[in-house]
Amino acid sequence: MFEISNLGIKYRGTDHWTLQKVSFVANPGEITLITGASGSGKSTLARALMTLIPKFYSATSEGEILLDGQEVNSLSRSELIKLCGYVPQYPADFTTTLSVEEEIGQTLENLGYLPEQILRRIDEVFTLLEIKHLRKKVQTELSSGELQRVALATAIAPDVPVLILDEPMARIDLKSELLLVKILLDLAKRGKTIIAFEHRLDYLLSVVDKVVFLADGKVHSEGSPKDIISNLVDVDIPEVSLIQINNDNKYPLSITEAEQILKQILH
Repeated sequence: MFEISNLGIKYRGTDHWTLQKVSFVANPGEITLITGASGSGKSTLARALMTLIPKFYSATSEGEILLDGQEVNSLSRSELIKLCGYVPQYPADFTTTLSVEEEIGQTLENLGYLPEQILRRIDEVFTLLEIKHLRKKVQTELSSGELQRVALATAIAPDVPVLILDEPMARIDLKSELLLVKILLDLAKRGKTIIAFEHRLDYLLSVVDKVVFLADGKVHSEGSPKDIISNLVDVDIPEVSLIQINNDNKYPLSITEAEQILKQILH
């Protein structure tokens, strides 16, 4: 379980607090969606949860980030990797090997997996993510969407209890987007804590358990998708054209009508 309490982040060289008094809880077996317009602080929060702030990005921080009761910044890198998988916003910036198979295998090897365990786990994640065809590929030849799925495979390969995804829908096609939603639901059902930072909500919004809406670095509102839908500003909510509705008159829906329909399909 992640517990964030009164978190504040200010990057070095600026007087502006990118995050201010951010508090929420992400529970095992649930998908928590962190959303908001560009510049609202989503990526900064993701970096803080993974201790990239302050260990790799110079910044002042306030408040607490607890993972299963432990302050995350007190954990060693190896301890954190055993607990938490991370899919960054730009996966290409985090690749460390040439081939796809090596990228996933290296993470497992660093965690002490035996060779036969590594091969078995690689087979499992390739099957789960439907990327067997990428196994022998060179990473520089992959599309951005393929790199994102490799990053996801690398994150979940150690079977960690927590998964953090920073804008996972940004560079993938419709088929991959639907597959990712299915995978996240399956992982949550297995008891994983899923935290997704995203503003493309077409398919994600209807399946998450909790939404935390950031605005200007603060928690503007928090609740179930149904409760939060009226508060979303400058965020891509599901397109009405993708929702099956009874509209015999074939007239365009008003914003109010669309919102009422969305509330009916959200939990």
